[in-house]
Amino acid sequence: MKTPRLTKRFATQCLIFIAIFLCIFTVLQYISFMITGIEQTQLIESVFTVIGLECGCLILKRISDTIFKKKTDDTFIDDIEEDFPDMYDGDDIAG
Repeated sequence: MKTPRLTKRFATQCLIFIAIFLCIFTVLQYISFMITGIEQTQLIESVFTVIGLECGCLILKRISDTIFKKKTDDTFIDDIEEDFPDMYDGDDIAG
């Protein structure tokens, strides 16, 4: 199953997007401060809080996926076949 590869790619893409966003945001805040002379402290704090929460959730998801490995669909079917062997004898039900 290709899920772990896609998950890693998604997390990497999110981190790259966050890094680019933070660079652009910091440059724009610096330009805004140079023009107006007023720092947007509430906006800056809010943005960095949200970004911190998003990164923390990505890390927490990665840790929980590592600790509590999910069963794949194949193992689930194998478990059913072991519990109910007469249901999976190879005959088609519709006959």
